[in-house]
Amino acid sequence: MSCKEKIKHFFCEWKLPIITFAVALFLFKVVFLLAIVPTASMYPILPSPCYSFSIRATYWFNNPVRGDIVLFYRENGSKTIFAKRIIGMPGDVVEIKHGITYINGKILEEEYLRETPDNKNFGPFQVPDGYYFMMGDNRNNSYDSREWEEHFVPRNNILSKVYYSIPLSELVDDEHEKG
Repeated sequence: MSCKEKIKHFFCEWKLPIITFAVALFLFKVVFLLAIVPTASMYPILPSPCYSFSIRATYWFNNPVRGDIVLFYRENGSKTIFAKRIIGMPGDVVEIKHGITYINGKILEEEYLRETPDNKNFGPFQVPDGYYFMMGDNRNNSYDSREWEEHFVPRNNILSKVYYSIPLSELVDDEHEKG
């Protein structure tokens, strides 16, 4: 077989896997984002540790909204990806009094909380235009906008909206059962 025929044979045989890999790479670099969430700050919605499946495309034409769980970078220069819930929107005044969150002077209903927040006070924080205020659902064990030096996350640092998570323990248990 000539060199030209070998090359042609190689590309015919590997064309589909190469195209599939290229499409998957594109999708997971541009459209989707998979991340491991190592902490319990979003428990029980995002168990610790877990894989989170999120979609970058959600915010291509829409802005994030209060209540969305998002993956983002803080504005402190770190390239660590964080997962938190959006609590404060641009222009909001966020204040925590005795563990209860107030947005613009009104109590924020937070059905997703599974524990009573510690009796602490934070703020008030005036969220600047183009920025968001983030908090973890596991309020008593979350390092978030309440305590960060920069307090707010710029819109450009919000990467994706989380839609689904898989606890790593389930993956490990599945492997043991197969095994």
